[in-house]
Amino acid sequence: MSEINEPLSSEQRQAVWRKTKGHCAFCGVELPVNKFTVTLLVSHAHGGKNEPENLLPSCRSCHGVKRNRTLEEFRRWRQWEDVCRDQRFSLAQMDWLLANTNIAETNPRKPYVFFFEEVRP
Repeated sequence: MSEINEPLSSEQRQAVWRKTKGHCAFCGVELPVNKFTVTLLVSHAHGGKNEPENLLPSCRSCHGVKRNRTLEEFRRWRQWEDVCRDQRFSLAQMDWLLANTNIAETNPRKPYVFFFEEVRP
């Protein structure tokens, strides 16, 4: 899981929350200032640090799904989530299908854009 090792102060949490104007950085759902999860953009498993630029506010759902995935892995998951869930495919299986079949051509998808990529401070 993309967990923060050290607790953040109230001021640090509010600074993270303000980055997306009180919305989940990934899905855009509105977040109460006192009830949100701080998620690492780049997880510790991928060399991420507990630096302010690597911290984003998220809802519990997005935090749980992102886990240690890279941003691009999480983007692919969101883009193909319906197929993965319906067919009980892992992301690795979906990646194999994308690389070795014409599923992307027969099931075209719009590029998936996260909320934090659209919103400007």
